[in-house]
Amino acid sequence: MIISEVLDSLKDLYLPQTCAACLTQFGEDGHDGMCGNCLKRLELFEVALCKRCSRPSGTDICSSCRRDPPKANRIIALGWYQGIFAEMIRGAKIWGIHECLSYLYDRIKSELEPEYDAIVAIPSNHKLVKILSNEIANMLDAEFLELVRRKKEAIEQVGLTKKERKENAKKSFELTSKKIPQSILVIDDISTTGATLDAVCSLLKDNGAIKVDAFVLAIVPE
Repeated sequence: MIISEVLDSLKDLYLPQTCAACLTQFGEDGHDGMCGNCLKRLELFEVALCKRCSRPSGTDICSSCRRDPPKANRIIALGWYQGIFAEMIRGAKIWGIHECLSYLYDRIKSELEPEYDAIVAIPSNHKLVKILSNEIANMLDAEFLELVRRKKEAIEQVGLTKKERKENAKKSFELTSKKIPQSILVIDDISTTGATLDAVCSLLKDNGAIKVDAFVLAIVPE
């Protein structure tokens, strides 16, 4: 074991953990990067969901998907990007408290179909999506492939309107291989307008994929 690993182990044993959601240190009241108080307040989707986009809906397919269906065959999401769940994701993404994801893995496994040829991550500057993709690949015994990359000239989506996001996303990604599996699960952390997921799912389908589902931790409320 190298020195840095020894120091990390000692830190975990003797120093208080930091909660991914509220960023306060805690002792026995909580574990795996989440304090007990924030865990009690963590809210995920519990109501009936649209079978196409996973947003809460009173019908099998919501009016939004009937009007303008996503490019993915199905989008699976765990909750709204708000409250403690949003803070938890930010803590994992920005502060690197990735252990908090352990609270979500059983729920994720129950939501996903058991068989995909490959797991593909949306390119990101943060480690969160790659860590999530690797865990889901192991969970489903599927291959994690880095099939999609962001073009060098691509610009960020932050600050763009919904229409601008859609047009920008279409020209922001490219494939790293011409060999595309038939059944793919695309992974991202957050879906804001769905433009990025649409662009990547379309790219994969246009190049040979038959079924492309998508999984995100959370959806930003409209």
